[in-house]
Amino acid sequence: MKRLAAVALLLTGLAACGKDEPKLADPVTTAPQAITAPNDSTPTTTPTTTPTTSPTTPTTLIEPDASTPAASGCGNAPEGGAAQITLNPDVPSPRCVIVHSENQLTFVNNTAAPQTVDLGYDHATLQPHETHAFPEHVGDYWARGVHRVNTSLYAGSGPEVWLQG
Repeated sequence: MKRLAAVALLLTGLAACGKDEPKLADPVTTAPQAITAPNDSTPTTTPTTTPTTSPTTPTTLIEPDASTPAASGCGNAPEGGAAQITLNPDVPSPRCVIVHSENQLTFVNNTAAPQTVDLGYDHATLQPHETHAFPEHVGDYWARGVHRVNTSLYAGSGPEVWLQG
């Protein structure tokens, strides 16, 4: 009899467990509230969204790989134009180029195979003997210093671009 009473008590306790289970409240959403000035009958609405930046605008600049280049004898990009870098089968030409913030980069694939160029903010795959111009100004994305361009041709490395100003 004691055993039967204990089993009944246990079953009663188990049945009661589900009754007090906590439930999540339904989410509450509010519509924009009208605000009226004491002497103004025209209601205005409070903003419900915050402005966002353009997806193409970087929030921080990409840090350089070095402060000075490993390659000696850097060439100069034309002022305000595009610095052209040719991807040759052995070494890029030039191996190092000095640019300024308003410069752009153009790459020429001088090989017989497709090559990928990755600037950290944009990338492209160039077919054999194809030229690709990146339209962005390097100073909009890169901090001052030497940036090593990653390419599929030079084992994940590539030409150095020295952003000086």
